[in-house]
Amino acid sequence: MNRSSSALSGPSVDNVIADLDAKITSLVARIKKHEAWDALTSPNADGLFVRLFMKELYLEIYSYQPQVIEATIAIIGRMPKSAPRMIQTMLIHQAQEADHGEVALQDYVALGGDEQYARTRRISPASFAVASFWWGLYRMESPFCYLGALYLFEGLTPLLCQAVLRPLEKQGFPVDALKFVTFHATEDLKHQAMVRKLLTTATARYPDALQAIRYGLDYFMAVYPIPCYEEAYKRAKHEYGAIMEPKTGRIATRQ
Repeated sequence: MNRSSSALSGPSVDNVIADLDAKITSLVARIKKHEAWDALTSPNADGLFVRLFMKELYLEIYSYQPQVIEATIAIIGRMPKSAPRMIQTMLIHQAQEADHGEVALQDYVALGGDEQYARTRRISPASFAVASFWWGLYRMESPFCYLGALYLFEGLTPLLCQAVLRPLEKQGFPVDALKFVTFHATEDLKHQAMVRKLLTTATARYPDALQAIRYGLDYFMAVYPIPCYEEAYKRAKHEYGAIMEPKTGRIATRQ
């Protein structure tokens, strides 16, 4: 990874960012076609089911987030030591992200979740896959893959949080359980701009990073976020059915 690389004749960082944005847009379209999204945002959404679903989503976020922070800091430690300011920016960003899992846990508890259970349970396969992805980048790939995966994190989260915030508010969703969503609906827009700047800085100095950045986003899309949504949706349906069965004599669904 150096300035004399033949990658200088390859695609520009603007082209790569446009490609990443297009993939995120396509992923958002896939998410919005999923039955779990309709269950969350439909005007006819069942308020009880929405609360159960969001509770389980928060549990998934809390489950993988501590591992993400630890792994990403380790990945940043593998960055070229000739770019200390770039490393500093990455580390400051991760320090700012460090308590976001705890924020998700607070929202989980506000929706009736058990904090002790959340802190001691064995995490779901979906959350394990997300956590393993980040440790896999640390052990097996170019550290610049981190920037592509980070771009997905910071580019996708505000889009989804913005899209779901208003429907939740209209449903009368508890305000004290919206801290994670409300924060990320706005703050991650700043972080996305920061990541774009990092991409530009990194690829200007290390042109070979462009290919790694592309792979980083593709790798991460294979495990995030749909498997975590499906895991949360499945648990919420089970809990909803258990609640409704005594009332109806059968296990009900959202519909």
